[in-house]
Amino acid sequence: MKYKILLDNFFDGYEFKKGLFSMEINEGKIESVNEINKINTYESTSPEILDLRGKIITPGIIDSHNHFTMTALKMKYQIDLGKARSISDIINTIKKNSNKMHKGWILGYNLNEFQLKEKRMPDINDLDKLNLKIPVFITHFSEHYAICNSEAIHIGNIDKMSNPSGGIIGRDASGNINGILYEPSAMDLIKSKIPEYSIYEYEEAISYASEQYLKSGITAVKDIGGTGKDIDEELRIEALNEVDKNGELKIKVGISIPVFSFNDAYDKLKLSDKINNSDNLKFTGFKMFLDGSGLSRNAWMNEVWNKNYIEVDKNNYGHPLWDIDEFKKTLRYLSQADNTISIHAIGDRAIKETINSIIDIKKTSNTKANYAIVHCTSPSQEDLLNMKLNNISVETQGAFIYFFGNEYIANFGKSREHRLFPFREMFDMGINMCNGSDSPVTLYKPIYGIISSISREMKTSNNKYKKLNPDQSLTLEETLKSFTINCASVMGWYTIGALKVGSKADIVVWNNIPMSFETYSDDFSLINIMI
Repeated sequence: MKYKILLDNFFDGYEFKKGLFSMEINEGKIESVNEINKINTYESTSPEILDLRGKIITPGIIDSHNHFTMTALKMKYQIDLGKARSISDIINTIKKNSNKMHKGWILGYNLNEFQLKEKRMPDINDLDKLNLKIPVFITHFSEHYAICNSEAIHIGNIDKMSNPSGGIIGRDASGNINGILYEPSAMDLIKSKIPEYSIYEYEEAISYASEQYLKSGITAVKDIGGTGKDIDEELRIEALNEVDKNGELKIKVGISIPVFSFNDAYDKLKLSDKINNSDNLKFTGFKMFLDGSGLSRNAWMNEVWNKNYIEVDKNNYGHPLWDIDEFKKTLRYLSQADNTISIHAIGDRAIKETINSIIDIKKTSNTKANYAIVHCTSPSQEDLLNMKLNNISVETQGAFIYFFGNEYIANFGKSREHRLFPFREMFDMGINMCNGSDSPVTLYKPIYGIISSISREMKTSNNKYKKLNPDQSLTLEETLKSFTINCASVMGWYTIGALKVGSKADIVVWNNIPMSFETYSDDFSLINIMI
């Protein structure tokens, strides 16, 4: 279908354009964008012409780092505990939804101990009060730890196990297992026992979630897969291929494949060949996890972690999730592919180790790979300079400021607070900063990341807003760039992210874009999406 759009205020992926413009679209692709002097009478009434003057027009929002398939399965088949405000709320929510089972298991997600009145994780004793004779497994919103009941512990047979490499099996002061499992290697001891979703369930969830994402303004997403045994990567790719082939994939999905060991890398390279690249589906590279979480204080730091802002978390520097020699070997092996390798690094020591490893590869090989650091929460100025000099992108999450800013300040402490999420420095230095949600870690809706990047507002218990390093705020134009053309670049998908000739006509129409949570409401401004 061929049609024309009239517009007077649009962001083209690089900057805002104001005036009177005509945009011609044919079969989903932009054929022309022209500034015009006037509108003929017939143009404002013709059914082939859309008059969008008075609205804000942007390219479709791209989420550069999103566990899309994982989120889809959770949305469709698991219990959301994000609204719980106490441990009793958690218990009651599970009871009310105890019929929502997956092949004999109760699965939950979005657990956040920071918003519970007890200010602690529930444990095995709390879950056992449910008196359910079925296994229960609930993941933390960070996806870096989980809790389970005695039935799940029994099925996993982990009572006498020692800690797996890179993970911790939680125990109480007496050495008894407490049901809390930290990091994927420990969580996988139980996840591996949970019956897998069928290909039909994958397809149903993906189709459903793509519709919900589209309604929020997202027209493309980089799906980074799972964190371990929570996603069957072959089924994910098979399901995405099938949903796309059937015309039920409502958004564009760039597939990134997680790699957890050197032996795993060989299989994942072969797996990438099974992706059916199309207009809506594309292979975008690989994901590696170098360290843990800033919320559970196990990301890899140069100096010890704090807690409660000024207290010292004695002898806790966090830790890498890899043997460093194996990490470097695997990164070098993956670098033979002409794609983006994204490395999860939150702690400053993990960030520096990642940068140094990339520099070494670039110096000693002819790699054509692109690189991105995921989260990059507290980089030093030296780190930022080296990232700029070596063309390393950042896949960050503005929404973390809103949802977890207070907890990050408490854990990183007074001396490191000023280094958290230095968006302004990244933009001023010319680093390719890409925004996203890391869903299900935060809500997938991009408006949270947009407002957070501009206002730097943090959510508090009394619904007042404090600001985290407001000097690092971005303008609306910069923020939109971090959600559009910058993301397209890190995905290597050059026909999206901009409103220019030759690009896909992925367009979002807004009544307004709120700049603060004080003025935000769920029905705020998004009125139409076209692809």
